[in-house]
Amino acid sequence: MRAARGHLIRARQAATAISAGEHYQVAARWFHFATLGPNRDRALAAAEADAAMGRALDMMEPRARRIEEPGFAGWLGGPVDAEATVVVVPGLDSSKEEFHDVINALLRRGLTVFAMDGPGQGVLAATTTVRADYHHVIGQVIDALGTESVGLVGLSLGGYYVAESAARETRVAAAATVSGPFRLDWGGLPPPVREILIRRAAGPPGTTRAVPAHPSRRPPARQRPPRLAGSTRRLAYRSTHLTRFIVKTALITGGTSSR
Repeated sequence: MRAARGHLIRARQAATAISAGEHYQVAARWFHFATLGPNRDRALAAAEADAAMGRALDMMEPRARRIEEPGFAGWLGGPVDAEATVVVVPGLDSSKEEFHDVINALLRRGLTVFAMDGPGQGVLAATTTVRADYHHVIGQVIDALGTESVGLVGLSLGGYYVAESAARETRVAAAATVSGPFRLDWGGLPPPVREILIRRAAGPPGTTRAVPAHPSRRPPARQRPPRLAGSTRRLAYRSTHLTRFIVKTALITGGTSSR
């Protein structure tokens, strides 16, 4: 967080609004990075990232506006008369402050872009939990944006969320997933990913519930899969069967191949 605060100081000392905005943008990213490690101030860092991003947009994209409801929060930018709207969906440990390059690329092409945090993500990570039925969140976003349809871009677990939403929310016109998981095998996940998923699924302290892999062989508490909204098992099952339900344009990238 020291690096982030250093950029806040540089922003206040900057000679131009562009320089100040860029420093606020970098500060937002550094504050987000502070949420990833063993930092007891993770919630504060996420809030600081959100605030710094707001200051950056005030200077660099003054038309951008904040849109938030109980299940999501984000920033809408771009022309009001754009031909299409794109929603950028973060992953398990990412947030809306992480995708400046993708957002700028979309804005340069004349699109309206909504960069969001959903349940268990970014600024909402401290107060909400991840959920398997993310298409309901996307449905709420589309309602709030007041548009007939959207395109989705998602990275990592956000790639799964995008595929799930494309399969089940009819107003999703196109989807692009980047390295989205095809199957969530709890035993095969790296320990840091399991720890983050446990933390993001557990909710407030004292409410953690676990689903054992097998009732007769209960694993240690730190290795049990958390109960997501719906269930971890449903999340794993759905991810292996989503493609048969997607009947719209979808770009799926991962590793060295795309289709």
